[in-house]
Amino acid sequence: RRDYKKTKEEEATKRLAIEKATEIHLEKIKSSKEMVENISKAIFNERKNVIDKSFDVLERALDEDKDSVAIEAMNGISNIVKESPLKDFDSISNALQNDDIDLIL
Repeated sequence: RRDYKKTKEEEATKRLAIEKATEIHLEKIKSSKEMVENISKAIFNERKNVIDKSFDVLERALDEDKDSVAIEAMNGISNIVKESPLKDFDSISNALQNDDIDLIL
């Protein structure tokens, strides 16, 4: 009878520890999800702003017949579009999984 009570208490304690660990893990996942969403929004907003400004420069260059400026603007737009906005997500993902790395935005 004593062994049963002791085992029952030990198992209850183990279940509580598992539940707490699960809770902590789920919170970490939620936090990581929010961080990835924020990073994604920031990356795409930055790209949008740069592309918009580049098109403004292109339009102005075309209006003023400045061919070299127009070419540079088109090259800039092309370079931005060619580069994947998700290229750094592997390093971000690794940083989110590693508690020893501080992720600075």
